[in-house]
Order: sequence, then structure tokens, then C-alpha cells
Amino acid sequence: MWLIPDLVSSIFIHDPATRELARWPMRVMGVTMPLEAISFAFMHALLVAGDAQRVMLVSIGTQWLVFLPLAYLVGPVLGFGLLGVWILQGGGRALQAYLFVHMWRGRKWQNITV
Repeated sequence: MWLIPDLVSSIFIHDPATRELARWPMRVMGVTMPLEAISFAFMHALLVAGDAQRVMLVSIGTQWLVFLPLAYLVGPVLGFGLLGVWILQGGGRALQAYLFVHMWRGRKWQNITV
């Protein structure tokens, strides 16, 4: 998605103007995929270890309390549009990845009885 966004989007989007609008958000998405992979890997490692409550708090907190209000502010209010929201989404994934890695390294999950 980073290198060939038009080829990828042409599978789903047939209107050239819409494909143009999607080009840079897809590139941002492609660049932030490694952060998303790290976030998902550590999130699921914590879930398997039985640390579901803290995973839920981080997931809901970053999505509903941080990302969504900021997405509304960045997109419609400040006028950065779709690209601004996708850049913010990448930052949200980076925050989640950091928090899950920090939780994993903190090893509180080792003391959980399932």
C-alpha cells in the first residue's frame, strides 16, 4: 500500500477522483503497518497470558478516549481531513504498540492466575 497505492485501491475503487483521495492515506497506512503488527502481536500475547483486563483498558482507552475525539478535532474541526485522521491513526497504533510492549516487559502478566 505504501509503494503502489493506486494498484491496490484500483481493485476496490473505480472512480479516479476517489482513488486520488485515497492515495496518501493508503501510503500512511502502509508505512504504519509494522506498528500495527507489533501492537497486535503484543496485545494477543498479553491476552493469551491472561491479562485481558489491562488489554481491554488500553484498547478502549486509546480508541474511544484518545483517538476518536482527536480524529474529530483533527479532521473536521481543524480541517486536516482524511489524511490528518490517518496520520493520527498511525500515531494511535504507535501509542498502543508502546503500551503493550511496556506491559509485556513489566511482567505483571506472570502473576495472573487463569
